[in-house]
Amino acid sequence: MNYLVIESTPGYLPDTDEPAEFDNYAEAVAYANELADELEVEGYVADRSWASRDNYYAIHAERSDMVAPDLGRNIEVIADQS
Repeated sequence: MNYLVIESTPGYLPDTDEPAEFDNYAEAVAYANELADELEVEGYVADRSWASRDNYYAIHAERSDMVAPDLGRNIEVIADQS
């Protein structure tokens, strides 16, 4: 089974046509955490959580220091069902 890492702004389509794809769950989660770490360097606060079933991992990152409201960023690790 392959795992996809999808990054997006809430309410919008994912940023790329082809999400990052990994052979195992641990590698996908490590990559998702790297993306979240980069967002934290940019001033975001990342909330990282996963479901105990279905190997689902999600990160939501928001900034509160923006003049205009920021929608934040979502990063998800999902099993590729295709």
